[in-house]
Amino acid sequence: IIASHPEQNIVNDRLDKNQQTVLTIMQAVLRKTDLKLDDDFFLNGGHSIKAITLVHELSLQGLHIKVSDIFRLRTAAQIVQFLEVESKVAVAR
Repeated sequence: IIASHPEQNIVNDRLDKNQQTVLTIMQAVLRKTDLKLDDDFFLNGGHSIKAITLVHELSLQGLHIKVSDIFRLRTAAQIVQFLEVESKVAVAR
């Protein structure tokens, strides 16, 4: 999706790598270039099929999350926070 919509790869210098990656993928999946970190996935056109696409696209970038997580972590900011916590837990194991 990202490669097919390069105009949607809006870079914001204030975002860290994971924030930018998750936000860019979410923007591409929803086809909304003005989406912000705290914008709700489902209130911006997301639904179950798009959630599956989001999870797939994130996994291609090495960011692993379940579709069920998208339903409770509804913003890019929440997804990034979850991924950061999960990566710290994985390192501690």
